[in-house]
Amino acid sequence: MTATVPTSRVSTLVVTAVEQPTDRVRVLHLAAPDGGVLPGYSPGANLQINAGGKWNSYSLTGLGIAPSEYSVGVLDQGGGSRWIHGNLAVGSEVEVRGPENAFAPDLSGRRVFLVAGGIGVTPIVAYARAAVFHGWDLEVVYSHSAPEDAFAAELRELTTTAGGRFTEVGHRDELTAVLTDRLQRQPLGTRAYACGPEGMIELYRSVAASQGWPDERLHWEHFGVADLPPGSAFEYRVAGDPDVRTRRVEPGVSLLDALLGEGRPAPYLCRQGVCGQCRLEVAASAEDLDHRDHVLDDTEREAGDCILTCVSRGTGNGILEVTLP
Repeated sequence: MTATVPTSRVSTLVVTAVEQPTDRVRVLHLAAPDGGVLPGYSPGANLQINAGGKWNSYSLTGLGIAPSEYSVGVLDQGGGSRWIHGNLAVGSEVEVRGPENAFAPDLSGRRVFLVAGGIGVTPIVAYARAAVFHGWDLEVVYSHSAPEDAFAAELRELTTTAGGRFTEVGHRDELTAVLTDRLQRQPLGTRAYACGPEGMIELYRSVAASQGWPDERLHWEHFGVADLPPGSAFEYRVAGDPDVRTRRVEPGVSLLDALLGEGRPAPYLCRQGVCGQCRLEVAASAEDLDHRDHVLDDTEREAGDCILTCVSRGTGNGILEVTLP
């Protein structure tokens, strides 16, 4: 009987193959040491990889149904990603967590319009595979610079197999024109999914809003959040903790890192304020919280009863009391 690697703990996988589609992108194929079936996942799922002591999240590009391996695309942009480029090869063992998904599809739709920007193409490839498998109608727009066309041929082939339309664009003006044209042509009921840098996502949302797209049919995930100001120092304590002392969080240090530094079981995934996985209940007033995420709406922010710990922080006006799961 083959084992299935559980998602609730750290697991060790083995690098079985490495591809280099561009100078800065490597594709890693990972499998269980015993060759067993890995936990399945839906399009948009991430795998966390221990990259030299830092946990980085990477989108899975496969179909995700009873997978024998996981495939991730890693862009060399410093930090943990550079460590992966320089240290992992065929035969290397690597610690992983997941898969987890904060960008899952709505399976009620039968037609999808996909928009990818740069390395944001990786979850879009998984979506395209799902479209072929499920028989969804498909259209894809892929925006990238000329040398960074990782997955372009594969994405084009998947779109063709699905009987869909594939468009590659370069500069922003071209993308604006293509999105304006394509979004206004989509049949009623189409669901749109986009992944790319923050500027591309802002453009996608703006064009969709101008075309009257309802929020429930518009989905996105972005990366590369701009550097945030360090903010003020603030204090917090953990609800129900026998140790009632407050802890100080210095400017430039996130509440998430402060909690993890204490060994607290604080949840997280993206570390960019876009997935919502690090959301915690907090006892505070709206004036005590500096919300910097892309998840909470105005009503939730004004309530002052929750915080996304990876990017948001206290203002220093009062003590935050957070509740851990």
